[in-house]
Amino acid sequence: MRGDRSPTPSTTLLFAEPPTASPSPPSTSARAAGCSTGRSPPRLWRTLVERVSNIDTIAVHPDHRGQGIATRILDLVEDDFRQAGYRALTLRHEHGKKHFFTARGYTSLPRLAVDLPPTGLFTRAEPGWKFAVKPLDDTVTLTSQRGVTTITGLLD
Repeated sequence: MRGDRSPTPSTTLLFAEPPTASPSPPSTSARAAGCSTGRSPPRLWRTLVERVSNIDTIAVHPDHRGQGIATRILDLVEDDFRQAGYRALTLRHEHGKKHFFTARGYTSLPRLAVDLPPTGLFTRAEPGWKFAVKPLDDTVTLTSQRGVTTITGLLD
């Protein structure tokens, strides 16, 4: 952690790092109507992990909400991952948090869909959750494929 990013008593920042071991591709995926899903080749999966980062959880203690802490956390994380060469940031959030993320430039989606040429469209949905996506690089865009908002340009 850089010196200018020291936690204050009311803030704890956790930063993810790129994986040190080669991850295994997912064995299953949710199905979107008309979309191909399944296992991605291991090389493709490693490339994807090198270009997309995922935030697992952002939480601010109720006594400290409304002070911009979560926004500052997101700003720092986005900056760090952009500088590290990641092309997109994703996270899973509760339906009620949609406005928070969209106000910060994220697109909130009911299903995460990624175009992985030549494999096809990988999709994932989880009941009760939405996915927020933010491109960190101009090569990444959100387009509609087969009626599903899809992240494209990750492998270019």
